[in-house]
Amino acid sequence: MSVDKNYWWSKAKEASALVGWFPTVILAQWQLETGAFTSNNLLVNNNIAGQTWTAQYPESMKGTARPAKEGGYYVRYDDPVEGYIDFISRNSRYKGVCQKQTEIEQIQEIAACGWAADKNYAANLISVLKGNWSQGFILEEDDEMLKEQVTQLESLVENLQGQCQTLLKTAEAHIEKINVLEKQASMPVPDWAAEAVKKAIKAQLIEKPDGGSYDFYRLLTVLYRKGLI
Repeated sequence: MSVDKNYWWSKAKEASALVGWFPTVILAQWQLETGAFTSNNLLVNNNIAGQTWTAQYPESMKGTARPAKEGGYYVRYDDPVEGYIDFISRNSRYKGVCQKQTEIEQIQEIAACGWAADKNYAANLISVLKGNWSQGFILEEDDEMLKEQVTQLESLVENLQGQCQTLLKTAEAHIEKINVLEKQASMPVPDWAAEAVKKAIKAQLIEKPDGGSYDFYRLLTVLYRKGLI
């Protein structure tokens, strides 16, 4: 059976606005209690969190029997979310849950108040909660914080890209300059120094014309024009 988790997430937010529990806690509890919204209790009784029928409810709201080891009956509701809200409102022992400041604290308070007999109830509920976090079911303030962090990271990446481009251009300029210097350090005879080089070879001042530097050819040219070679 396909389950639309986003639908239940929206319902958890509605319930949260009325009971003061975090929607993330409510969603996790519903998932745990219904086997990810597939339990017979939910389908038959519209009971989303394992609420037990007591004498405060009319007989018409007595649902199917709970497991034999637990005894009693589930409450049957017309609407699962309205039933959940009604159950919390009727039971004052859970009034301290909404006063807790974090999701984990609320879960621990729910377990401490006796929602379930399972001693691992809080740990199991926290495990579901954290699994939902990884799927993006988080508190709105956490979502806003995450968006702000993403924006900051995007800005940082943009700045780094700009710096990389600047460094790349600087490196290219240095490489170009090095290439020019290398060419000047060992270059063929420039036209303006051709006569000076011929004179230098004839005077046995140099053995071969090519391979000199720019400054070398300039010096020969000066000596030639001064009539020294």
